[in-house]
Amino acid sequence: MLGTQVCIIVTAALLAAPAAAESRSVDWRRGTVSAPGAAAADIRTPSPTIARMKAHRVALTRARAALTKAARAVRWASGGHLAAQLKSPAQKARFDRAIARALPRDVHYASDGSVMLRASVPVEALRLAVVGAPAASPLTTNPITAIVVDARGLPAKLAIGLGLVAGATRYAGPTVYHRGADSARKDARLGAKVLRVKAIRITAKGDLQLAPSLNASTLQNARDSGALVAIVLPDQTK
Repeated sequence: MLGTQVCIIVTAALLAAPAAAESRSVDWRRGTVSAPGAAAADIRTPSPTIARMKAHRVALTRARAALTKAARAVRWASGGHLAAQLKSPAQKARFDRAIARALPRDVHYASDGSVMLRASVPVEALRLAVVGAPAASPLTTNPITAIVVDARGLPAKLAIGLGLVAGATRYAGPTVYHRGADSARKDARLGAKVLRVKAIRITAKGDLQLAPSLNASTLQNARDSGALVAIVLPDQTK
């Protein structure tokens, strides 16, 4: 019964609150957007185990509804928010599919069958909802696994859709953010071949212009490789 009471209080708070603040809903280092959901156990069910099954479904449905609002409110690199980028029926359909595939995490089961959890979707899935799947790239013999971009000297913002620019080449791919160089160095996702470069300015479209040490052909190779982009920002960046 205590679990039900706690879950009712949490559920009421979630429903009364506005969409989760971006700082709480987006894990930029992990590269995910998440939102909470909760459901009290149905006391009419014969056992907590059965009640838990229904409560899990309800909690996940509520979390995905909250996630829709949270995801639409995330900042877009060129300005505004993700919601403003969802203009065509195809974009909106891709966004809806991404939310529908959001997985539960941080699941808490109360003893009476009540459930609290978070629904989580990759930031990259939201970016692809806007821009669509990339065209097939030629196989590369020496693939680049990641580009670590030091943007600590620039007023860069945490945002979806950030691109890297070298010459006439632009690359926007799966992107994560780190607060400080130490965090980036410890990221196991960077892989075997990592390029490190400084960003020298922010373009009018909100992209990062890379230093000449990384030329257009190298950035093209990174794009063909589908390299992870890791942006290093100052610790105090919001």
